[in-house]
Amino acid sequence: MNLITKNFKKDELIVKKGDYSEQIFIIKKGKVELYRNDENAYAYLEVGDIFGTVDFILEKTSRYTAKALTEVEIEVVDPRIFSRCYNCDKSDFIKPILQSMAEEIRSYEHKFEDTDNFAIQSEDTSSNSEKMILRAETKKAKKLLNNLEYVEINKFPFKVGRFTKRSADMLFHKNDLNLLDNPPYSISRSHFSITKKNGNYYFIDRGSKIGTIVNGKRINDNHKCTKMILDQSKNKILFGYESDKLEFSIEILQIP
Repeated sequence: MNLITKNFKKDELIVKKGDYSEQIFIIKKGKVELYRNDENAYAYLEVGDIFGTVDFILEKTSRYTAKALTEVEIEVVDPRIFSRCYNCDKSDFIKPILQSMAEEIRSYEHKFEDTDNFAIQSEDTSSNSEKMILRAETKKAKKLLNNLEYVEINKFPFKVGRFTKRSADMLFHKNDLNLLDNPPYSISRSHFSITKKNGNYYFIDRGSKIGTIVNGKRINDNHKCTKMILDQSKNKILFGYESDKLEFSIEILQIP
């Protein structure tokens, strides 16, 4: 079963801010109030309302606390239920729609936090005079590339994330390159993208948990920085932490 029912008493916590969960909640009976940072509720939910969806898609801890305003009955959805959608007769129709919706949510979240309101969509295609490659600089990094030395970034935006076997994940994550990471994960299922705008190349976080160190600066450290312009020659990319030795480079090569 992918659906379970839970009951909560009045004033009982359902979800605490900062908790990590891959579950989605549907209110079947009663009322729920949501809190951000203070004691004042910012949203009231009733029968039929759903919460937890965005945190599930973004792979983030809960951004709010949910508390029962009355006695509450909630249906808890295990994301594996989406495997049925992935494998159904209409999967070719459903899959691209859900992938697009998920990517729009990630993009919207960054625009909301980003005062520059930078559009993630690329304006330029790849240049005939330049070639960009993602190169593994360590043995551990090479394993993430399935033992390849490098891969060419041949389209924009170029989306990178973690390979997953779970079919439900494939409904919400679409990548041009999947890295073969192992637990504890340094790569998120939708981690970053490379895009080109007005002649500049940008590294853009797509909602990763840990973020990425690009040229010594962490990208997506609690939404303080979600993008940066790449150098026009060589860039140092580090996933996880220094001890993980998951070091790559992004190189922009001039073609004679």
